[in-house]
Amino acid sequence: MSDKEKVVLAAGDFSKALRGEIKLPVGEVLQRSWEITLRALPIMLAGLILLILVNAVATAILENWFPVDETDPEPFNVVISYFISIVVVAPFSGILIYLGILNAGDIKPGFADFGRALSRAPQVILTTLYPAVLMGIVVVLALLLGAISPALSMAVIVAVGIYIQLSFILAVPLVLDRNMVPHRACLASILIINKQMLPVFAVYMILLLIVIISMLPLFLGLIFTLPMTFNVTGVIYNTLIGVQQDRLTAAGNDADDDV
Repeated sequence: MSDKEKVVLAAGDFSKALRGEIKLPVGEVLQRSWEITLRALPIMLAGLILLILVNAVATAILENWFPVDETDPEPFNVVISYFISIVVVAPFSGILIYLGILNAGDIKPGFADFGRALSRAPQVILTTLYPAVLMGIVVVLALLLGAISPALSMAVIVAVGIYIQLSFILAVPLVLDRNMVPHRACLASILIINKQMLPVFAVYMILLLIVIISMLPLFLGLIFTLPMTFNVTGVIYNTLIGVQQDRLTAAGNDADDDV
């Protein structure tokens, strides 16, 4: 694809995003995400491999410490394993999210950015726990509702789960890029996404379809589509809010040092 054909999305504005004044074009977001994935694939794969390794180690340890019997799971072990895995994995997911933010801002990320993202690990963990706790509450309430109608209970879990996941997608980027405290980042994400829920939902439904299709030829397509999922978050963030220029400059300087 030539430079003339490449999608260019202007950086957003935080105040305008809060007021719902910025349009989120679904097709352009996906195309832009694909373009920057091809450009930054090596470092994205490095971050993805690190995330997979950390998740595998955490899973093995948790299965040993808090075993879960699939036929008769112990609720305590399930809950503890769930939240510990979030605490362990969240900072490394944050690395990929931060790389996606830099990619969306047309800044070449470097390995120094891994450390920059990890330096915000406590804030990223707390930010990730907010929707996890909310989802846990929803599941408990839905299970109680299941005594009346199992089908309705499942529908509530799915619908509310999707809403919670989408509403919080900008929270971690706000923590990483703007150093927002977790509760403010979560609130800002909810306010902004609620004004863009339909296009955001469309983006992620199409992305889900792309990921599923990419699994068909021996899962090889996931090499591209899994990194793309984090770049999608970065593109949405940059389109609605805009990556802070001072952070982009610092990231660019570090990336040059890594070369």
